[in-house]
Amino acid sequence: MTSISSLDASRLATTYHDAMRMVDLQSSFHLPSGTSPRAALDAYLAACERCGVSLHNEHWLRRAEAVVAELTARRRCIFAEVFGA
Repeated sequence: MTSISSLDASRLATTYHDAMRMVDLQSSFHLPSGTSPRAALDAYLAACERCGVSLHNEHWLRRAEAVVAELTARRRCIFAEVFGA
């Protein structure tokens, strides 16, 4: 069994919650302020790697990548409308 520090376990739990909720709801509104969908997914994957665990499967990861791409595209459209770019 792998020994995981309390800090790493806490980080894994937090990033897991953020990533799973983002994918399930297909929304980034619940993410911490200033956190992009890509950053949330990358933080979760980094926490998994650091702890040596994988709390997801390949199907979920493909879906997560698609959701991140969709949310990022939506953000770009909104920014373009708001800032006229």
